[in-house]
Amino acid sequence: MKRWQKTAALSTVLGAMLLGTTAGANTNGLGSVNDPLVTKSYVDQQIAKVSGGSTGGGGGVEVESTLKVVQLQTGQQLIGQAGTEIIVRTGQVKGLVSPGGDGLSDVTEGVDIRGTRVPANHLILIPRTDGRGIEVTKGPSSILVRGSYEIKK
Repeated sequence: MKRWQKTAALSTVLGAMLLGTTAGANTNGLGSVNDPLVTKSYVDQQIAKVSGGSTGGGGGVEVESTLKVVQLQTGQQLIGQAGTEIIVRTGQVKGLVSPGGDGLSDVTEGVDIRGTRVPANHLILIPRTDGRGIEVTKGPSSILVRGSYEIKK
């Protein structure tokens, strides 16, 4: 068999394999009415509809997806919901425990804070929405917060 005949035969075989693969790939209905392909902008619009289109909460509750600087004075409390992250930057702050006596998670040290002073520059996590948070004992205090919270005076 001559070289050009081998090349032609190989091209024919590869072409048949490609057509078979293409035809087989389309049998699962991708792009059909029952399983449409959508654009990223369409998906983003649908997610915005479900989430209300913003990060702001209602009823005096703030929701943030980025770290926000909050200034608190002596006696003010920041009450977080489950998953809220807190970092104390300045001032003296104590942890507020839940009615059952459970505390805050100090992720930096790996300990539970139960009504004691919250160390500066430690990542604190609110594990449940049950009234846990922080209270400024000596202010003013600068706090970094990510998540849902409310400030009580």
